Amino acid sequence: MDFFLAEKDEMRRREKIVSAVSNDRNVRRPCSFVPDGEYLGVMYMRITPDFTFLTTEIQSSFDKVALTFLALIFIGLMAIFIISSRAVGERNKAQEELFVEHEENLKKQIKLEKESLFTKGSTIRTTKPKK
Repeated sequence: MDFFLAEKDEMRRREKIVSAVSNDRNVRRPCSFVPDGEYLGVMYMRITPDFTFLTTEIQSSFDKVALTFLALIFIGLMAIFIISSRAVGERNKAQEELFVEHEENLKKQIKLEKESLFTKGSTIRTTKPKK
């Protein structure tokens, strides 16, 4: 009522609708009642909007979107795990093959050095000067 009394003169002069929202989310709206240009009074409306249907819809949509994103993230992480596991397996296999090949090369090199030393030793014995 205090709201109407404060706005009464302004409403009568300009025939405008005034609204105010109170702390309890109620909308107070006194409306001038002016049929045929004659001011007859004021119609007072107090509205408490109910947005639960909207928040419920947003929440359910959000839940669906969140679930979709979680599924996509999970699939991406699984793909990264599988790819990295295969890459590490291939790297370990290649490294093992490299070590085996390096070991074979070392054995060949040792064998060639032994043969070289044996050959040098036998040529030295055969080429000794005679006295």
